[in-house]
Amino acid sequence: MAKSGNEVDSLRAERNALSKRIPTLDRATKNDAVEKVKAIKEKLSDLEKSLSEMKLEFDDLMLKVPSIPATEVPIGKDETDNVEIRRWCWVWLTGILLISAIILND
Repeated sequence: MAKSGNEVDSLRAERNALSKRIPTLDRATKNDAVEKVKAIKEKLSDLEKSLSEMKLEFDDLMLKVPSIPATEVPIGKDETDNVEIRRWCWVWLTGILLISAIILND
C-alpha cells in the first residue's frame, strides 16, 4: 500500500508540474504535454481506485486486530478483579434530566 501511495503522490506531482508548464510551451510540445497529462490522469485514476480498495481491506483487517492492553492494567480472572478508577453517576444525571423534563412539561 505504501508503494502505491508513493506512486500516486509522485504521479500527482508530475501531473501538476506538467499542467503548470503547459501554458508556457510552444504548440508542438504543448500537444505532447497535454497527451502526457491525460495518460497520467488515466493511470492515476486506476491507481487511486486500487489504493482505495486496499485501504478498505486494510481498515477491515485492522478492525479485527485486538488492542494491546496498557502495561499498568492488572491481569485478573474475570471482571471482579477489575480496578475501578472513576465512576460515572448515571443516576444523578438521569435525575437532573428527569427533573428538567418535569419542569419543562409543566
